[in-house]
Amino acid sequence: IDTIRKHLAENQQAIYRDPSLPVAGNRQGDVTIVEFLDYNCPYCKRAASDIAKLIASDKNVKVVFQEFANFGAASEAVAYIAVAANRQGKYYDLHRALLESKGQMTEAKALEIAGRLGLDAAQLKRDAALAETKDVVAKARALAAKLSIQGTPMFLIGDRYIAGVPDNFYEELTRTIAEVRKTGCKVC
Repeated sequence: IDTIRKHLAENQQAIYRDPSLPVAGNRQGDVTIVEFLDYNCPYCKRAASDIAKLIASDKNVKVVFQEFANFGAASEAVAYIAVAANRQGKYYDLHRALLESKGQMTEAKALEIAGRLGLDAAQLKRDAALAETKDVVAKARALAAKLSIQGTPMFLIGDRYIAGVPDNFYEELTRTIAEVRKTGCKVC
């Protein structure tokens, strides 16, 4: 996993500042968390409430989402729908709803949830098919490969990381954020 640190500086624009990536929290936050995720990953689902709690409680955190979609074709289709929701300004709302949903996530289920949230599902489906939407997911996969990230979730916090979701995830997250604030991030 030290490969991650080695490649952070080389890929900082793609990791932390790519304008095509969905963001939650404070866009000008002093600490950036990057989450590589898959909507069919049970650990991503488990981490979602702690990430939401962090965004609500720490007004200086920026969270960037990398749609890794490493659980197969269904996950990839859902990732396209999620990225497309960004065009309607509803990425984070849909992201939360998808992760809070039980069972396997499919494109049809994602579109149904999006419709309940007030998104234009037909437009979402069209936007999911756009080259730029597919490119966001492809770039996340390529970046994960470069960083030797093989599973989800993976959280990059400044120039540090948390792999998976430890039992004390929220505490580890806030402790790591405090460390980054104290020492700074050389690659962010």
